[in-house]
Amino acid sequence: MARSHDLLGEADRALLGRLSAFTGSFELDDAGTRPAYWRWAAESAGRRADEAAGPDAARALRRLDLASADLTAAAEQSLTAGRLDLAARTVGHVGRCILWIPGMALAEVTLAVGDHPRLPGVAGESLARGAAAIAAVERGELERAERLGRLARETATAPAERFLASVALGVTAVYAGDWELAVRRWRRVLTIDGLPAAYTADAHAVLALLLAATGSPGEPGKHAAEHAADARRAAERSGAPSRTAFALYASGEVLLATDHVAAVDVLREAARMADTANAVQVAAVARVALLAALTRTGRTAEAVDLSLTLLELQQRRSYWAQLWNIMRILAELFTAAGRLETAELILAAAEASESAPVPAGVDIERHRLLRRRVHEGLGTERADRIAAIARLLPRTEILNRARDTARALSRGEPEHPTDTR
Repeated sequence: MARSHDLLGEADRALLGRLSAFTGSFELDDAGTRPAYWRWAAESAGRRADEAAGPDAARALRRLDLASADLTAAAEQSLTAGRLDLAARTVGHVGRCILWIPGMALAEVTLAVGDHPRLPGVAGESLARGAAAIAAVERGELERAERLGRLARETATAPAERFLASVALGVTAVYAGDWELAVRRWRRVLTIDGLPAAYTADAHAVLALLLAATGSPGEPGKHAAEHAADARRAAERSGAPSRTAFALYASGEVLLATDHVAAVDVLREAARMADTANAVQVAAVARVALLAALTRTGRTAEAVDLSLTLLELQQRRSYWAQLWNIMRILAELFTAAGRLETAELILAAAEASESAPVPAGVDIERHRLLRRRVHEGLGTERADRIAAIARLLPRTEILNRARDTARALSRGEPEHPTDTR
């Protein structure tokens, strides 16, 4: 190691020094080295969470990307060593960055910390519970998410703690299909005293999404547009580019309920802005909405290409809630293209899967009509046989079939038939 260091030029040595987590004289086996590393992770996560709510958000999210492996290792080590306080602070502060997606390893550690039997009474408990609840939602474990979210709310005192607990419970209600409860929970976010403008923007944006999804052009649609406008104003006050992208995405979803063509451009711009802001979470949901807009405007080739990118991305993150959303949109596309067997396989599997979000609002009627159209095309007997198979297959097999059919469609190849013998 020393010889390698000696071979470096002065500039490279300076660069290596800047990249080091610590500077100074110490040995890796010194008693204080690892605790210092864990404290650094907790403090660093806290700084990134604060910065992510303001003008430095893009840099903060980028730094989270770069530090993800260190944060994961530090949280895991401190948990193993019994320093639950440091582990809770690390994962809890990361959880506050709700527009950033932690990797699978960090999500696993977050769940281990947030659900630890010795966590009650530990400093940082509420944030750790809230972060773990969101991680559970992304894995499709809604009962666990609800339990953790309630525990986070019970122990929350500071505005950031109350916010994260409310977000966790609100997101859980959305994926459980109880949108009335979700609206109530997100409205409670707006009653939290001392809430930063970035968090206010988040609440308005989600309320716009929920109200727009009812599909009603009347009062709900009007209120959705109002919340979208409030989200844009709050995002501007925050100075956080990630929040600006999120607010624009919400505006695109509101537009999608009435004007699919216009929504395409807005959602595409929201995804572009999210990429620039390093807001991976926003970029992902904006592109899922864009997929729906492309599908419903008959832009099949663009939709297929985008779907393949999204399937690969979300499978890498093991984010099954979004994977099911993407596949349900693909079922619409496959139905329009005459790929009815795969459409029925997806819809039946999603209906039976615990990890698939429960349809709500306008999606209930859309899926009912789509399923009826598929059954009319296949015939009831064949559709029932395919549905029976779908309920037995692992979700990864459904995903593989959806991907294969999308690829075949892009190449103009026939649909691979489902063996129902």
